Amino acid sequence: MKTAILLMGHGSRVVEANNALYAIAEMVKAEIGCPIIEVSFREKHASNIQKGIDACVAKGATRILLYPYFLSAGAHVLEDLPEEIEAAAKRHSGLEMVLGKPLGVHRKLAEIVCERIDATLQEAGWQQWLALVNHPAVIVFNLMALAAALYHATTWFKLAPKIMVVRLGDWKLPEQLMVIGQWIGLLLTSTLLLTLALMAGA
Repeated sequence: MKTAILLMGHGSRVVEANNALYAIAEMVKAEIGCPIIEVSFREKHASNIQKGIDACVAKGATRILLYPYFLSAGAHVLEDLPEEIEAAAKRHSGLEMVLGKPLGVHRKLAEIVCERIDATLQEAGWQQWLALVNHPAVIVFNLMALAAALYHATTWFKLAPKIMVVRLGDWKLPEQLMVIGQWIGLLLTSTLLLTLALMAGA
């Protein structure tokens, strides 16, 4: 007996919404290794449930597990889908069709909801932070702080060679070389910190 799985969704006029079920079908196929997995929709979208059943039969299926990708057992699952099965049975004599249970209440679903909530809160926090740092007053303050820091660095870098003389025997490290080295160190440190900040925000 060759078994096929037909995933059935509600269907939407938004193509991306329907594509999600096709992505789920690929994941299911990779997980359980069933050679025949088709996708269909209850509403008038390609392909509808009857076409999905026909596609399974065309691939040699003699038994089809019709799985309703619905959150709960509403009118579609309790009334419409059994009618779809009854209609298909009139065309495919001897075909065994089993209607699965919807997603229902499950702890794994609650875990997914918690993950989505956490991701949303993190995204909201990041957006609030971006709004804050892009506020004109904050930008002006940061520019003033940057100007003060650069002024302080410039004066210190010029003063450092005079109070910290570096000698190697009779050779004395030129003051200009020490100043350049300090600016290079500042540039490298700033680049590293900026990279880490961008990686943390990605």
